[in-house]
Amino acid sequence: MKSTNSLIYIGFIIHVSITLIAGLDEEFVLYFMSVPLLGNFVGLCLLTFTDKTKLGAQIFMISSFLFVPIGLIGIFGCRKVLDSINEEAFFKSDNKKTEEPYITKIND
Repeated sequence: MKSTNSLIYIGFIIHVSITLIAGLDEEFVLYFMSVPLLGNFVGLCLLTFTDKTKLGAQIFMISSFLFVPIGLIGIFGCRKVLDSINEEAFFKSDNKKTEEPYITKIND
């Protein structure tokens, strides 16, 4: 299981704070902002507790777009997680190609 980036946790804490502060003024804003916050929570749970790291990072990233510009913190954290997954998959596929035995024929 991949370790989540600290930017994701910081972004989630900021998103919760923004939602609670904005919700103190108007109840409608609280309900409106709680929808992407729920998406952030689902993505964070998938990142932390399951093997579906890529899906969790994508959900967290998509739900962070409503919180722009401060949502960029979470988006950058998710992008780093997704880049590390893609890098690992690339090197894993590259190693499979190099692990095949080479058969050389010696010409006499």
